[in-house]
Amino acid sequence: MCLKKLSFGIMMITLFTGCTKEELGDPIPYEIIFEGQTSYAEQAIIPEQYLLIKNETDWDNFIPEIERVDTYLAEDLRNLNFDFIENYLIVIIGKYYNYCCSEINVNGVFKENKNIVVKYSESGPGGFTAISQAYTLLTISKADAD
Repeated sequence: MCLKKLSFGIMMITLFTGCTKEELGDPIPYEIIFEGQTSYAEQAIIPEQYLLIKNETDWDNFIPEIERVDTYLAEDLRNLNFDFIENYLIVIIGKYYNYCCSEINVNGVFKENKNIVVKYSESGPGGFTAISQAYTLLTISKADAD
């Protein structure tokens, strides 16, 4: 009986302590600079992902991925005034839904073993019938990330 209580106590401590700082890595401050939803035909789905964009060349190479599904959004992103000298850009693309309008919730940006890791969740689709895919752009300082 005592062993069962001890096992239960250890399990509860583990459950309530969750992830430690070591498991998450070092937190990196971030700022959300652009977010919304895009809607387009199902044949051209952009995969759910997050990308660390380190320079203007990487950004210019990524824009056609957006442009093939949403030319208006691609134009807005092309005109984004962003300082790639001091900062990195993180692009989060959510899941593609047949119902509008999910939201991306950023839980944190962390440095894990010299990699930048973004922890996020997505609210899932709402009740409106409309094809949509959420996106969020974050900025982090290169000084904090390197």
